[in-house]
Amino acid sequence: MILTNLLTVVNNADEIYHGLIAILDDHSAIVKCWAISGLCFLGRKYPSKNKHILRRLSKLETDTSIAVRHRAATAMKVLLNNHLPMPGGWIKSKRRE
Repeated sequence: MILTNLLTVVNNADEIYHGLIAILDDHSAIVKCWAISGLCFLGRKYPSKNKHILRRLSKLETDTSIAVRHRAATAMKVLLNNHLPMPGGWIKSKRRE
């Protein structure tokens, strides 16, 4: 969540992107879920990253955690459909809306 919050104050999307991608390999489903949310916010702000984000999120369709699978599926839907809003529970800062 901290990396995602940095998107609102600094312009270092590449570093944040690589950090969030690396976190997807964490053991914790909670950590992975927040990384997925962060990548979704990043993809909305920087659409040029979506192709790479979607490719990586699709690999989580077989994750052992149902929460991770669900979060990844939701993020992919949001990134593929610009008219869909970000899930309300993912928004922790009004600056990211």
